[in-house]
Amino acid sequence: HTFSPSKIWGDGDEINCDEYKLRLIHTPGHVSNHICYLLIGEGLLFTGDHILQGTTSVILPPDGDMGAYLCSLQSLKDLPLRYLAPGHGAVMDNPAKEIQHLINHRMKRERKVLSGLEKLENCPIDDLVLIVYDDVAEHLLPWAKKTMHAHLIKLQRDGIVAESDGYWKIL
Repeated sequence: HTFSPSKIWGDGDEINCDEYKLRLIHTPGHVSNHICYLLIGEGLLFTGDHILQGTTSVILPPDGDMGAYLCSLQSLKDLPLRYLAPGHGAVMDNPAKEIQHLINHRMKRERKVLSGLEKLENCPIDDLVLIVYDDVAEHLLPWAKKTMHAHLIKLQRDGIVAESDGYWKIL
């Protein structure tokens, strides 16, 4: 059997639930179809996997996109938010600070990617991840590698790095 939805929801659509209303906010990055839900009138954003408490989201190429993730975070800064309710972790009461922290963290990690490429010159992801994520526990490196790949794809799209036969370098 094939599922056929009666309605397809999109960015900005609102769901009226009598006592409250939710607005869907398309937040690509972790994956392309990620959505957060804003509880209108309360400033509460249900962030799913877009913003987590105490850690960062894994960006999962090819569907996940670092550039889209950063743009999504930036767009959330424009919303009247009072609280973030992540899919993992506790509710956070300083949305602007948390969102800016994530943007800063991703940009710092991007600088580490470039620094690692300068050091290793032409290298595979498996070598680069050990330098870029030297602060991450070994059991988390497979996830770090996926997110680092998302950084590399963004940098490639930006015309800063290139890949050939699995080896990455700065242009």
